[in-house]
Amino acid sequence: MSWFYIIKRKVSDWRFEKRMARQRKKRGFSDNDCWGMCYWFGDTFPKMIRTLRDMKNGAPQLEFEEFDDFPLQWVVEESKYIMELKRKKWESTDKEYRKEYPFEEELDLWGKEKFFDRWLFVLSRIAYCLEQASDEITEIENEYEEEYHKQVFGDDSDKKSFKEWWNAHHEVVEYDEKGKPKLWRLITNEPDEELEKKYKKRNEEIEEYRDKMKDEAFDLLKKYFYHLWD
Repeated sequence: MSWFYIIKRKVSDWRFEKRMARQRKKRGFSDNDCWGMCYWFGDTFPKMIRTLRDMKNGAPQLEFEEFDDFPLQWVVEESKYIMELKRKKWESTDKEYRKEYPFEEELDLWGKEKFFDRWLFVLSRIAYCLEQASDEITEIENEYEEEYHKQVFGDDSDKKSFKEWWNAHHEVVEYDEKGKPKLWRLITNEPDEELEKKYKKRNEEIEEYRDKMKDEAFDLLKKYFYHLWD
C-alpha cells in the first residue's frame, strides 16, 4: 500500500468525521450513528449510563429488588468499583462534612437507605448487560473459532499484504469484455465434521447468552426509564 493511498484515506476519514461531528452538533446524532444503532446501544449508551452513575449523588427511593437476583460473582467484582467511587465522592466533599460523616467502609445494600447503593448497581448492570449483548464486546468467546476459521479459510499467518490474502482466498470466475476480472469466488475448505458441530453449538450458546443479556438490560430500562436523570 503506497504512502499516497494511506494519506488520501486518512484525509478522507478526517473529512468524514468532521461531517459527522457537524451533524451531531446540529441535530444530536449523525448519519453514522444510524447505520448501527444496535452497536450504539452496546458501546456508546453503556458509557453514558456509567457516566450518569459516576456523577450521581441522589437516587430514586425504590426497593430495586432486582439486586437480590444479580449474579453473586458479578456483584462482588462490581462492589470494588462502587466502593472506590463512593470513596472518591466522599473525599471530594469539604472537611467539615467528612468530619461529621466519616466514610463507611461497607456498602449499604439491605439497610434503611439501601436505595442509594442499589441504584448504582442497577445502573452498572444495565451498562454491563448491554455490552454483553454486543457481538463485538461480549466477554464470552467461541473457543473453537480460531481453529474452525483456519480449516475453512486456511492459515493466513504467512500473508504479508492484503493482495496476498486476496489471491490466496479468491479465484476469478468471470471476466469483462476487456479480459479483466469482473467476478470472484471465495475459496473455502470443508472443516472437520466434529469441529464444525462444536463451533456451531458454541455459537448458538453465545447467541442465547447475548439475547438473555439484551432482555435483562431492556427490562431494567423499561422499569427505570424515567429515573435516568442526575
